[in-house]
Amino acid sequence: MFFNKNKFEKGFNKESLKSLDEQETVLLVEQEELENGIIRIQENMDMIYDKCKSVNLSDAQKEIAASKIDSYEREKKIKETSLLTSQQELEIIQNSIQNKEMEKKEKSKKGLIGKYYRADIDEIKSFMKSKNVSRKRRQKKINQVSDLVKIPEHSLNITRSKSFEDILKKINNLNSEPQRVNG
Repeated sequence: MFFNKNKFEKGFNKESLKSLDEQETVLLVEQEELENGIIRIQENMDMIYDKCKSVNLSDAQKEIAASKIDSYEREKKIKETSLLTSQQELEIIQNSIQNKEMEKKEKSKKGLIGKYYRADIDEIKSFMKSKNVSRKRRQKKINQVSDLVKIPEHSLNITRSKSFEDILKKINNLNSEPQRVNG
């Protein structure tokens, strides 16, 4: 009985271990950058809260601080979502590496070293190019979303979100509360 391979299986067979290892490395670096970005954002938010707590601010300064914190929180959520996506992709890549290694062991046990299992270099290049294009498209979409959610600091007479109002209340209550407020 003859089975046709589906497109995923064909693509999976064309992937080399070296290519998967490179993708794994890229994702690990990306995750480290995202984690560091989340830490920096949290530090910036804590710094603003600390300044608001230690200094007697005008209402306008409190609104600017709340706007900055609100913007940081949205940026942090975007980075956390990207980190989760990256972690899921890494898990897929790591599982694929394990499958490829098992397949390689099986292939060597059976003595099936042939052209069928070897990927053509042009196909690998084409695949990598398509991956880079889709990665760039994804980054462009993330940048567009990021641009949409940023609030201009110069505009204080805008409609405020519920989260903004909650943050502003926290800032106004900082001097009356002895404990630290975490964003």
